Amino acid sequence: MQRNGFTLIELIVVIALLGVLSAVALPRLLDLQQSARVASINSIAGSMESAIAQVRSKAFIEGLTPSARNPSGSAQADYLIDFGFGSVEVDWGTLCPESRGEVGDALSMLDFLNLTPAGELTTAFGNRHTVIGYQHAFTNGQLASQSLTTLPSGCYVIYDSFGRSGSTCPAQGCQCTVRVVTDGC
Repeated sequence: MQRNGFTLIELIVVIALLGVLSAVALPRLLDLQQSARVASINSIAGSMESAIAQVRSKAFIEGLTPSARNPSGSAQADYLIDFGFGSVEVDWGTLCPESRGEVGDALSMLDFLNLTPAGELTTAFGNRHTVIGYQHAFTNGQLASQSLTTLPSGCYVIYDSFGRSGSTCPAQGCQCTVRVVTDGC
């Protein structure tokens, strides 16, 4: 009588081979996930830079110039630009789209990106900052108006529409920034 099945030695060899394969393949798979996250964050940063260029170009075409000081009262309405699908408030010092404007249609940076977060990708924003990524922990207060000179580790891109720490621009002018942090991807 012949038996069909595996011997104990055959099972041990198969388990050992599976162990070796997982030891070799798993780190590569994890590295692919990290590479994909970094590429995604860099792509979002590029999209932000493109949106900034479009808004600033339209602001210059409409005759706006950056101001060294915050305009008062009704002069803030001069920093509103219509894009056909809505109007965006630009920062007076940078002419960059505010992360979230308070006037007009209050378009945000996310509206220009047309980004729908999925899976682990999350977004958060305040009047000054927009953050998009996989790992980040910012408070609403930090994203609203605080100048973030040192960024915590994580896996995200952060946009600063103000580019200054106070109510006036430095001598070289205000510059909005898009910064990428990928040490936690």
